[in-house]
Amino acid sequence: MASSTPPTQSKISTFYQAKLGLREQIERGLALLRTSHIQKEIQEQVLRVEVLVENVDVLTWLNSQKEHPKIYWRSRDTSFEVAGIGSALTIRKNDFRHIREVMERMQSLLDRKERDIRFYGGFSFNDDVINENRWKPFGQTHFIIPQFELVKTAKGVSLACNFLYNNDYQNRLQEVYESLSQLVTDITVDGVQHNTYLFREDVPTKESWLQTTESAINDIKNGDYDKVVLSRRSTIEMAESVKPIGFLSRLRQYSNNTFNFCFQPESGFAFLGASPERLFRIINNKIDTEAIAGTRIRGKSNAEDDWIGQELLKSEKDILEHKVVMDMIEESLFPFVEAIQKDDSVSLLKLTHLQHLNFRFSGELKGDISFYEILKSFHPTPAIAGYPKHLSLSAIQKYEAFERGWFSAPIGWISHDSAEFVVAIRSALIYENKISLYAGAGINAGSDPGKEWQEVEDKISRYLKLLES
Repeated sequence: MASSTPPTQSKISTFYQAKLGLREQIERGLALLRTSHIQKEIQEQVLRVEVLVENVDVLTWLNSQKEHPKIYWRSRDTSFEVAGIGSALTIRKNDFRHIREVMERMQSLLDRKERDIRFYGGFSFNDDVINENRWKPFGQTHFIIPQFELVKTAKGVSLACNFLYNNDYQNRLQEVYESLSQLVTDITVDGVQHNTYLFREDVPTKESWLQTTESAINDIKNGDYDKVVLSRRSTIEMAESVKPIGFLSRLRQYSNNTFNFCFQPESGFAFLGASPERLFRIINNKIDTEAIAGTRIRGKSNAEDDWIGQELLKSEKDILEHKVVMDMIEESLFPFVEAIQKDDSVSLLKLTHLQHLNFRFSGELKGDISFYEILKSFHPTPAIAGYPKHLSLSAIQKYEAFERGWFSAPIGWISHDSAEFVVAIRSALIYENKISLYAGAGINAGSDPGKEWQEVEDKISRYLKLLES
């Protein structure tokens, strides 16, 4: 599939004007495609048109729109932000036998000349069939090219429309125009949602966690595996439905140095988060990745913060945990690059409330490499599963009494020759009036079950405070 994109309108429009401008550009773009179709055989193309619009908060725009699905993505350095609604094209695992086919299909549907056309979505943690109802709308794999996008970069803000041109395009064209006419132009901010906290359910309970973690530590001491990451799920039932975009907006304000994401496959369901951890990014044939592990809170003063950070840098337990991640990532990266570039030393990644050990890697890719092969090599990292990979996954299946779903799985975007995926940690699943908060801790021979419980509690507590605010 090739893509066709008329030039972006250079004049900045109001949102009302932009809707008219997009319709005119779609008609011009389709006229060009019909002419090309007569001259040569064209099976499918993605037409993308854009109009520059007035500056507006992207999340506020997304919150004002009624159509689903919805997606949101903001890069860690905040240089790229996008909100999308509707679907020009959807790819799901149940349409294919294997994730490899899903990845290859997405790459084949996109043209290397059109990097702005992207699939957004994610995967389940271990590619098992989804059984829990709370995860079923997301599925094992779910990616979309949004019908409409609001994109914010250093160049400004653009309203875009993606349209799938094929032999059936006339039947869908009127639907696209109808959706375009229904785009909300009166963009307003919702008032703060004050919701009543009914009850909390922890899986596992603290008592069960202590027992399970002790069993895992004994497994490690017996040589069954080197490390396992055990996670918890805290489900909060509220008196009313939780508004995902409002929750993400508050989360974004208190989460610097993180990737922000939200995927709403249908009304009433949303998976969102503020992850500090990039799995990998590929731009211009260069791959970047990083090893993040170890967790401490931020200090109340600069002096206390520095002391806590230095203690983390010297912690034998955390150094060991981090080294396992570093070694695995370097081993995973080696087959795909000409040479590995890496940091000279471990640094601290300082977030709003937490800090972690961090070490970065990069390299030039060897020729045209499948994104699937890279994804399979990197996921899951020891930071969210353990080491060795297959043994730690067996331990997770043994000890965790719930489905991870998309928690700690890859979530991100794909264009023809570029991609970026993050590890979906520091995340929450919203469904109707319930919100499930997920977090985990790395367990090794030097772990203390009580301290590991508290580490996870520290991560979850940040989200609880946002619910209570």
